[in-house]
Amino acid sequence: MNLKATLRHLYLGHNPASERFRYGLMTFDIVTICFFIVSSMLPEARWILLLDAAIGVVLLFDFWARFVVATKKVALFPEPGHARRRGRHPDAVRRRLRREFGFPPESFGRCA
Repeated sequence: MNLKATLRHLYLGHNPASERFRYGLMTFDIVTICFFIVSSMLPEARWILLLDAAIGVVLLFDFWARFVVATKKVALFPEPGHARRRGRHPDAVRRRLRREFGFPPESFGRCA
């Protein structure tokens, strides 16, 4: 099998090997999230930076592999307007912080 067929088999297959691979990815995601939470509380160290870089390489490979096997490649890239529709626009965040936590308006600069 070539690389694309192997990746398609691992990411989209319905056999025990594919399921183990996807469970491994899910475990990696959970461990990565826990590492980032814990490492944010630790003093900066060289091993943390190296592990961050290694995790970044693995995540980059995972995204590349998902892109290779995707049938709708454009769907992997969100539209720029999605963040605005979800309320993550800077003005929406500013208004929400002001409303939720009672920050005075002058404590925020003008958001573009």
